[in-house]
Amino acid sequence: MKYLNYISLIFITTILLTSCDKDKDDVQVEETESLIGLWKIERTFEEGEEVTINDCGLKSTVEFKADNTGVLNEHDFEDNICSNEIVTLGWEKVDSNTLRITIFDVDDPTYIDEITDFTYVIENELLTVEPTTEREWKAIYSKVN
Repeated sequence: MKYLNYISLIFITTILLTSCDKDKDDVQVEETESLIGLWKIERTFEEGEEVTINDCGLKSTVEFKADNTGVLNEHDFEDNICSNEIVTLGWEKVDSNTLRITIFDVDDPTYIDEITDFTYVIENELLTVEPTTEREWKAIYSKVN
């Protein structure tokens, strides 16, 4: 009888652990799926202080695609002209709240310009990102689609 109780306990524990792992995987898939799409810049902060973004800068977007590529469309107002620069990027999840973003060179997309890890949080259709190494700035994006 003790042997049967022991086997039953192992069986139940295995089922519980397996179902917990499945839930965790489902959450990670949902988090990744919620990241996919186009995000528009809303607010930026430097050293804890909000930085005003002009109308030109508010056109900036980042798009995360399901194939782990993306596009950063940065708008900047210089010399009385609103110009933009489109940059190709790659992305991967390092853990549950860290993204590794690879920025490719504008002139040579086979050349990696920069690799940076960012912490990120998605809440109420807002994406907040900040670098893991330098906490000097953060950006908040709203989901477009």
